[in-house]
Amino acid sequence: MGRIRLLFTSTKIIISLVAMWALLSIFMGSPAGAISFEITSPQNNMAIDCNNKRVNFVMWPSHFTNPDATGKFYYNMNIKWKRCSGNNNTQTRAYAIFATGSESQNVCPEVGNYGGPSGGGAAYDCVKYLGSPIYTSGYVSLSCPPKANDGCLYNPGWFKGPSGPGIASNQPSTSASTRSYRMSNTIPNWSNKRNSSGEYIFTANDTRMCQYYKYPHPGFGNFKSGDNCKTFSIKIKWTNKWSISPTTTMTGTSGGYIRPGNTVNWKHKATNSGPDPANETITMTHQRKNNRTNDDDWTNILSWNKSPQLWLPNTSTLERKGSWTPVQGDEGKKICERILATPRAWDNDRPVGSGTGNCATAWQRWRIKGSTTVSGGSRVGNDVTWTHTLMNKTNNNDTDNTTVEITWNFNETGGSDTLPSTRSGSIAKDWKPGGDHKKTLTNTYKIIPSDGGRRLCQNIEATPGSRTNADVPSRGEGKVLTEYACVEVPYDYELKPKIATDSNGFVEAGQDVNIMPGMNNAGPTYSESAKWEVYRYIYKPGENPSREELGTSEGAGAAPCAYHKFPSDRIGTDCKRILYGSKEFGVGDTPLPDTNPTAVPIDNLDAGSKVCFSTSVSPWKSSPGDPDNGSYRGWRHTALECMTVVKKPKVAIMGGDARVQGSINTSYSSGISSPGVSDKRTYGSWGEYGIFSKGVNSLMSSGLGLRDGYLESSSAPSSYLGWSTLTFANKSDPLGRFQQTMPASNAISYFKGLSESPGSPITDSSRDISTLPGGVYNTGGRDLILTGVIENDINGRVVVIRSTGTVTIRGEEFGAINSSKSSIADMSQVVILAKNINIEKDVKEINAWLLAGDGDSDQDTNPGTINTCSDDGGAHGELTINTCSKELVITGAVITDKIYLRRTAGAESNNPGIPAETIHLNPLNQLWAYNYANKQDRAQTTYLVELPPRF
Repeated sequence: MGRIRLLFTSTKIIISLVAMWALLSIFMGSPAGAISFEITSPQNNMAIDCNNKRVNFVMWPSHFTNPDATGKFYYNMNIKWKRCSGNNNTQTRAYAIFATGSESQNVCPEVGNYGGPSGGGAAYDCVKYLGSPIYTSGYVSLSCPPKANDGCLYNPGWFKGPSGPGIASNQPSTSASTRSYRMSNTIPNWSNKRNSSGEYIFTANDTRMCQYYKYPHPGFGNFKSGDNCKTFSIKIKWTNKWSISPTTTMTGTSGGYIRPGNTVNWKHKATNSGPDPANETITMTHQRKNNRTNDDDWTNILSWNKSPQLWLPNTSTLERKGSWTPVQGDEGKKICERILATPRAWDNDRPVGSGTGNCATAWQRWRIKGSTTVSGGSRVGNDVTWTHTLMNKTNNNDTDNTTVEITWNFNETGGSDTLPSTRSGSIAKDWKPGGDHKKTLTNTYKIIPSDGGRRLCQNIEATPGSRTNADVPSRGEGKVLTEYACVEVPYDYELKPKIATDSNGFVEAGQDVNIMPGMNNAGPTYSESAKWEVYRYIYKPGENPSREELGTSEGAGAAPCAYHKFPSDRIGTDCKRILYGSKEFGVGDTPLPDTNPTAVPIDNLDAGSKVCFSTSVSPWKSSPGDPDNGSYRGWRHTALECMTVVKKPKVAIMGGDARVQGSINTSYSSGISSPGVSDKRTYGSWGEYGIFSKGVNSLMSSGLGLRDGYLESSSAPSSYLGWSTLTFANKSDPLGRFQQTMPASNAISYFKGLSESPGSPITDSSRDISTLPGGVYNTGGRDLILTGVIENDINGRVVVIRSTGTVTIRGEEFGAINSSKSSIADMSQVVILAKNINIEKDVKEINAWLLAGDGDSDQDTNPGTINTCSDDGGAHGELTINTCSKELVITGAVITDKIYLRRTAGAESNNPGIPAETIHLNPLNQLWAYNYANKQDRAQTTYLVELPPRF
């Protein structure tokens, strides 16, 4: 098959004229297809090669047109010539370029006749040079033989060139001259050839273009005729342009879909879309494909050839037909048909098809419906069963099997997270319609406590729900969602509020107390969301709560403050809500809040105040058998959990060590905040110097450790090691148990050995010591009450009272006072040595030595004692802030088997470090004792020993 080509070589030129085709066809009728010209020529518009010639030329045709309706086409004949040398020896006398042969008239134009006006034949000259002067004689004077084309020099009156009488010069110029002639030729029998591909060649060996010239000498001899002739040929080829367009139409479907039992029809045809007749054999193929195969897997049904006779433009082949009737089981199957044409066009050998969209898909029509019911109890522990039914229904002509898998899942609402775990599944496709093929799915669930008050519901969801629209054959449409089937689980609970503290009934002002509110749900269900509140109540000393029992309240009196009959003018201050919230309570105990326990600071309240706490809840009960759905909308309150604000009195020992053969039992207070102090401190009893105990030291500090309170830290809020730096111990937890034998004091034996003075024994039940002269007095086994003060006696007075019974000290002040003395010998002193020494509650200051017991050891079966509050509860009586509330200061040595420190003074909220009792061993007491025992008026504290030098 021919193709458009454009090729240039040294010998051939192929010129394509397709671009001009559309315009020319308007004027020339229906043309052939693509036209090409092949030209054979010695040169193609190249420089003239003289090749040892006097003159030379080149020629080439160009500017071809398509053949017209008669086959005639036009072209340009182009000539370029020149004289090859400028010297006289190479000049030519005459010069011409002329055509010879049978096709000469189609090479150079006819310029006239030779041999004169009445003789000769036609002359076909492209270039002619005349002599100078112009020759006017007859042909006999010419050098060109008559009737020959090379007789080219004639009288201009005889001949006419294409533009006048030729070139009036003797010879060509040494610079090239050019000339172009518009020529034509005709393809023979064009009307028959034009509708099929073909070619036409006009060329022959006698179709030449030659040059003629003479040597320029007298007589014009030595001419060259037909010198250097050039032959050429022109080949015309034409090719038809056409293209094939296959088409397929399909009927019997709805949007490309067809139900089983119906028929789809295809019609196939192919059309020559032109513009020329198809002049080749076209192979037509009818094909079919199942969509389950790949896109290229087409099956040939029939192939046939369109004969090579001319296939005119805009005409079609005979139609091919196909059909398909899907049956049950073909659902989802897709059948496609098409037709192919090979080759597709005059310039493309590949096939062309009618497309891949002519497909029919088999589909079915179905619809799913469903329902959900529920049965079972509604109490905790009951089983609830949901029954879900799905069916491929049969009405409305939806009678086909399902074509896709149906997935289902249960939806829940209102229940706990423990509803059934089997929630989804699927039903395979090809599910038949009708009640005989319905699917029944059940789900059973046991009601648990957390379901109380909830509405337990389930339904079923099926996807896809139908197949009624052929546009969605693979996935179906929408979903089926049944109505929820529900069970109401009523609340059934009873809430009992709780409150507890870590105070053991007592708390110090400035401390924190941990409260542990909570709630008990007796079940069996969780509660609804209930409000809870914790209140703090402060009762002043002497006030007591009016109601402490667990109870309920309704209406205006429901608030805890009102329920506990708290004075209304103090609600919001002394009766105050400190914690609150709302919560669903599970069965059993629940702490409140979740960070339980909660630290609550105790204000700087007066000792004897009461701080109480209560927990309240509303609603507190719901029972299915009660009216109003069992809701108790009032409040239930706990009994008050109360503690009394107390203080822990402290003792201070100054001026010496505290030495104990047994144990030290005292207490400390931690986490105390005092007014104006932001930090928390630990307060307790303390000694100025060392602390010794063979038994346990129960947290009495040494080295002034707790005098001003010990600053607590988050890592060690009550680190006793930090405030026990002078405590002698063999154990660190607890301290004490110092096993080194401590020397016994000889003070008791010393004063026992003193001789009695006149006036002894004392037989009175009481005696004012200020009336006794200095001396040693004995009471025997009688009890004695002592009062009075010896103050600034001029000579100093020493009174020693010895008794194997009990000596009681009475009055605010007792003993010897030495405010101004010039010597130790002038100091007064009172020494009491008795089995037991009692100090009454009103005594505030004692300036005396107190020696109780026999001083033998701590193994006495009947040890001596000192009691600092003997007349208000005895040694072990109940103490309050109103008993023994005066501070006691003892200045002097205190030696006893046991001492009961019973004062309740000090340790106030505004100054928690103030001690209740202070025992002060004044240095003057020690100097007096040294002087008294040694009868010297001086005390030697240092001495110097000189030693011989050592070398």
